[in-house]
Amino acid sequence: MEMNKTLASSGGRITVIDALRGFSLIGICLIHGMQHFGAMGTMAPQAMFPWEGTLDEIFRWFINYLVFGKFFIIFSCLFGLSFFIQMDRAAQKGVDFRPRFLWRLVLLLVIGFVHGLLVRVDILLVYALLGFVLVLMYKWPTKLLVGITLFLFLGGASLIPVAYKAVTAPAVEQVVERPAAAPIARAEAPRRVPTLAETIENNAWDGLVGKMNFQFASGRIYLTLGLFILGFIVGRIRLFQRLDECYDN
Repeated sequence: MEMNKTLASSGGRITVIDALRGFSLIGICLIHGMQHFGAMGTMAPQAMFPWEGTLDEIFRWFINYLVFGKFFIIFSCLFGLSFFIQMDRAAQKGVDFRPRFLWRLVLLLVIGFVHGLLVRVDILLVYALLGFVLVLMYKWPTKLLVGITLFLFLGGASLIPVAYKAVTAPAVEQVVERPAAAPIARAEAPRRVPTLAETIENNAWDGLVGKMNFQFASGRIYLTLGLFILGFIVGRIRLFQRLDECYDN
């Protein structure tokens, strides 16, 4: 039972987890490269053959629904699984790993914020924030974690703002008189590319607020937390060892 020995060891890396992490990372990099550099853009070149447009649509659907989401799911689950492995290995030595893991999350939070100053779509900051929640849930019963995961996956958390608005009194609407729109210029000025300093200044607050608003409005942050917990549960129930034992038998 090679996998069992590997997971139980206090040193060494777990090959299958490293392979999955590398696979998901390169996949995320490729997909984002295609999105940001026009490979999946809306401005497609004129087709030379009648069937090219249909093939492009099939390819775009395949990438969006059958490829891109899978890399995100694998990488997020591995975050929770890696958290359990670190905690479990330390526990075997009689050490509480939570303080050190919290320190690592602080470092990840700083790295994510700095990276977010340059790239608005940075996800490291969100991962760090959800990591603190994962540490809080470390001692919680597995059945409770399963219930929370199902609740998040089924979109239950997204209903909380809706329920809050339903039970609270509606705010008094104020009619604000808007000034008349200025006449449209005959020719639009070319788009101005912001400087590095302007980009950092904008992303330091507006970009951060916009990113978090998107995370909550789209429900992505709830799904990510659910995947973190799912990976943690996979580690806690020793799924890899159980599969390895079934394979050996």
